[in-house]
Amino acid sequence: MYRLSDHPPDKPDSVRPDAYPTGRKFAPVPLGIFSAFLGLSAQFFGMFLMAWGMAPTSIGCGPERAVSMTGVQLAIAAVIFGAISFVGLGIMRDAHESSLRRRSYLLTFGIIYVLGSIPLFAAAALLGSCFDF
Repeated sequence: MYRLSDHPPDKPDSVRPDAYPTGRKFAPVPLGIFSAFLGLSAQFFGMFLMAWGMAPTSIGCGPERAVSMTGVQLAIAAVIFGAISFVGLGIMRDAHESSLRRRSYLLTFGIIYVLGSIPLFAAAALLGSCFDF
């Protein structure tokens, strides 16, 4: 027998606690929602800078400018989507999350980001046309 102060003997079929990866776990849905709001705020700031850089006095107003601002806004949105997806998937990969949880993050982030981008594209077109539609 052993005393209470001694450790019990190791069983040969027991799993060691250090066999499991340790680290912070991330829930994919809250991380996706936070990432989407972060991306949408960055996209709004990018639209603000684009509208400020393409002042109506320098180019003029009209449908051509609305199309060009919408195209530039589309490029800004694609870069932000790629950057935040890369960072979010890297966070999930470092936390040793499963591929299902990574896909869940990407799906949550993508749907919220795309649906939130639609009003920003409309605002970019209105800023480009100087509200002449």
